[in-house]
Amino acid sequence: MVFKLFNFLKIGKKKKNKKSEEVPLDVNQSMQFVNNPYQFYQKDIQVYSDISYILQALNSKIDALSAKIDNISLRLNNLEQMIYNMLYRR
Repeated sequence: MVFKLFNFLKIGKKKKNKKSEEVPLDVNQSMQFVNNPYQFYQKDIQVYSDISYILQALNSKIDALSAKIDNISLRLNNLEQMIYNMLYRR
């Protein structure tokens, strides 16, 4: 059963490295880059802004979870104090 699962997931098998193909130099594209390099960076800038937006959203989610954990910790401390008072203050 485990062997079938390993075969299904292909665990332990190495992927064959594909040889990278050389991209031929396009003179027109090179001249476009020299004349207006910004158009080539626009796609990268969009990707970086998307990543930045995602990281900001994750950061806000982490802050919210941290606040919830602090609240739960405070409640547990209060519960611990109540139990202590019930057991030892007779």
